Amino acid sequence: MLKNVKQNIFSLFKKLRLKLETENLKKVENSIVVKKRFYTDLVNNNLFLKIKLQKRKEVKRDLEREIESYKILKKKFPEKLRFFPKLISEGKHKNLYWMLEKAERGKLGGIMGEDFGMKKSFLLKISPSYLASLIFLYQNLKPKFPLYKQGGWWYWQDFNGYRVKFLNEFINSKFNQNLLKTEDIFLAQKILSENKKYLDQSTRYLSHGDLYPNNFILNEEGKLIILDWGLANFNNSAFDVAFVYLLSHRLPTWQRNFLNAYLLNIKEKDKFKKLFNLALISLTVRFAAHCYFNLRTKKEVSSIFKKHLKIFKKAIAELKL
Repeated sequence: MLKNVKQNIFSLFKKLRLKLETENLKKVENSIVVKKRFYTDLVNNNLFLKIKLQKRKEVKRDLEREIESYKILKKKFPEKLRFFPKLISEGKHKNLYWMLEKAERGKLGGIMGEDFGMKKSFLLKISPSYLASLIFLYQNLKPKFPLYKQGGWWYWQDFNGYRVKFLNEFINSKFNQNLLKTEDIFLAQKILSENKKYLDQSTRYLSHGDLYPNNFILNEEGKLIILDWGLANFNNSAFDVAFVYLLSHRLPTWQRNFLNAYLLNIKEKDKFKKLFNLALISLTVRFAAHCYFNLRTKKEVSSIFKKHLKIFKKAIAELKL
């Protein structure tokens, strides 16, 4: 399979009149083996080529969704408001789907596996009200192409997945110094189960769904660009807001200002608060899991981990009322 893929990659680059460095091809090979999909590095200095193997249907859908997302964003927002990569061209070449976009060079918000959130230096350069307004703008688009709906069932499954691979182990580990009780986990499950229908009814907003720090870049022109829209979906209005809120923990003032700025757009604040707490239950467990599996090697991770669990318990308490 890899032999055919390599041939097709070289063939595609020849077709597009692009050059691929050998070291980039090695990265591609490694990624194919691990993930069954891959991205190339920058080509021709100002272009970025994304290629995905079509071994699994959802991999194909990821790229199709990303391409369609860029098309609708481009249609709705003029160049001066562009906060997403610029799509140059796209297509299919043998067993490869590909997308060519403008390369955005600059500073990433951070790397989740290394920083466990946004870097403080990055947040200091981004206006919290500006990012809040961008999220509100794209949330209220109405894409006509099919998207997954992340409603009650998805929240339940996502939480249950992290319960199995993280919470069940952590609850009996040496790291759990009365931070979490089995009762907290049962309560969270009960709350998510009771709110499945409510979450389904609220699932009508466009969501990026993957707002990790490495999907933000402040480019060389000083413009904020949100990368990788391959997991775009319909969710409630609070999910992406909660995502950014939690990962901006290094600057509590920025964090509060971001949430308050977003709330200025919201009429039904009580409803949003409930959805926000439901999103916090889901995301704090996810982000705490990122931290937990690195506790043995990273000192700062311990304090971030405790913050997430504290927010998790607070969200449960507020939803219990």
